[in-house]
Amino acid sequence: MKRKYHYLILGVLSLIILVVLFNIIRNNSPKKTINNQLAEEINLSSLNTKDIIFKENGVYLQYLDNHNLDKPKEMYFILNGSIVNLECEAPFYSNVDIKTSENEIQIYFDEEIKKYPQGKYPDHKLIFKITPDKKYEYIKVFKNGQESHFDSVGA
Repeated sequence: MKRKYHYLILGVLSLIILVVLFNIIRNNSPKKTINNQLAEEINLSSLNTKDIIFKENGVYLQYLDNHNLDKPKEMYFILNGSIVNLECEAPFYSNVDIKTSENEIQIYFDEEIKKYPQGKYPDHKLIFKITPDKKYEYIKVFKNGQESHFDSVGA
């Protein structure tokens, strides 16, 4: 009888530890606060990337043809931090926040330079499909709280 209680207590403790570890990992991952109506994060594999070439790290706004004449081109916001320089450094992006005001789309994100061990190359690309609810006059981007610029805008 004591063994049953012993195993029961071990099982409950293991479950509690797993829940606590899951919450710690989830809370320490990069935050992305995105208006669900405006933008959604997508996987690189779900995007037809033959139209997008990642030659350098940076901040990109890309318009892709959706092959439907009735709809405008699809808009993608891309943060590419997958290319390591000679000092084994690459940008790491986090805290992405995409919102709107009266006549503009505002995109906020944080960037930090991380050093990677020799031979360990990051595959850090964040891609967001932006679907505006109306036509906006401006698209502004803010890096680490400061207004910045896109490295490239393509169509």
